[in-house]
Amino acid sequence: MVKNIKTALSLMTAMLPALFFSQDRKQITAGEVAALAVENHQQLKVSARNIDIAKQNTDIVRLQKLPNITASTSQFYLGNAIALDKDFSSSVNVPMPHYGSSYAVQATQLIFKGGLVNKSIEMAGLREQLSELDLEKNKQDVKFLVISNYLL
Repeated sequence: MVKNIKTALSLMTAMLPALFFSQDRKQITAGEVAALAVENHQQLKVSARNIDIAKQNTDIVRLQKLPNITASTSQFYLGNAIALDKDFSSSVNVPMPHYGSSYAVQATQLIFKGGLVNKSIEMAGLREQLSELDLEKNKQDVKFLVISNYLL
């Protein structure tokens, strides 16, 4: 009796995995695999952010051509002055205005810097192009890696 129960249980455990499937099979083409890899790869997201950073740096370098305006203000308080004799025997209070302020405005415009600004703008544009080319290279590397693993 015990032998029959053990045999029945062993047959059930052998057939049980064949009766149930936990996942469905899905066929994916090589193009779909490459597209998913490009869409979800972290290094490609970093490279895309590097392009945005390079564009912002180009915009910042272009700002060197614009005039610069600076404004400042300061407020201060002075107490009464005391004038003393040489031997410190007598003193006199001198009335003074207590509150004071000063204001300043400064405007500057770059006139000539030997072409440095134009060359730095050009160099920032080249860095931007380099970032875009790095992104394309990284995409090709990811696609190559995924396809080579797909074909194995």
